[in-house]
Amino acid sequence: MPKTSTSPGDLVALSQTLADAVSSAGRALVSIHARPRIPSSGIVWRAGAIVTADHTIRNEEGVRVTLDDGRTIDAAIAGRDPATDLAVLTVDAAHATQHPTPALGDSDAMRTGHLVLALGRASRDVSAALGIVSSTVAAQPRTRGLGALDRLFRLDVSVYDGFSGGALVNAAGEIVGLTTSGFGRGAAMAIPARAVTRIAEQLLEGGRVRRGHLGVAMQPVRLAPAQARSLGGGIENETGLIVIGVEPDGTAAQAGVLVGDIVLMVGNAPVRDVDDVLAAMANTGVGQPLTLGLVRGGAAVDVTVQLGERPSGRR
Repeated sequence: MPKTSTSPGDLVALSQTLADAVSSAGRALVSIHARPRIPSSGIVWRAGAIVTADHTIRNEEGVRVTLDDGRTIDAAIAGRDPATDLAVLTVDAAHATQHPTPALGDSDAMRTGHLVLALGRASRDVSAALGIVSSTVAAQPRTRGLGALDRLFRLDVSVYDGFSGGALVNAAGEIVGLTTSGFGRGAAMAIPARAVTRIAEQLLEGGRVRRGHLGVAMQPVRLAPAQARSLGGGIENETGLIVIGVEPDGTAAQAGVLVGDIVLMVGNAPVRDVDDVLAAMANTGVGQPLTLGLVRGGAAVDVTVQLGERPSGRR
């Protein structure tokens, strides 16, 4: 394998590139004063809208933000989503055009080993930490299903006090995620920028994330392989979900789902546990049809449910 060498000039160039990335992305960072003692960080995601980590918002009233130019202004909470640890604040339109919005990078292109910067603004100035994406991990199943987060970035980066809600920045100076210690027992994680945008738009539009609801209670049940094969259609599940309760006015009841039905498929995918159903609902959206492949009385039955909306406050 050929040897490579790094010259002092290469290190100087890298150092300058990183400093430029901090300078560029840092202009979109703000301090958020919504809890005692240490402020948290936020990102001006678009004109007049700031995204941050929901767990850092302790006060519903009197929230203020300090901008890159040192001004401290009032902010209002537009929406919060604890399931994904995201919140959106809005500021007066008079300030919206005076503050830069970030250059967003392609978070889907981020891979394990990529060099990244974590930026925070817990005080007047931006602070930065250098590291790598240590892994790209699947979001916790219930977070994935309830919050439409399919993955998170685990970071090998020192995330200091006040960094939650700050920016994950690639070597090009583009923001590719929002950092948070709200997942994984305080471990440094980042929510990909694409997911931040999707959830922020819902919070700005309606103050919350709309989530699907079937109106059934289910639990896993083991299915004999021979029984599954006898149903045809290539179904070879070893487990399914038996329906143990149906809400009388729920969408599943309206579609004809019965207690004792065994759910084997959701859409075209087999299900192993309730988390698979939650993920399918997150990908389908409220008001859209979702087909359930059931076993009823030993026969295969397909039922199409018009996905309802999870009542506010329901976990």
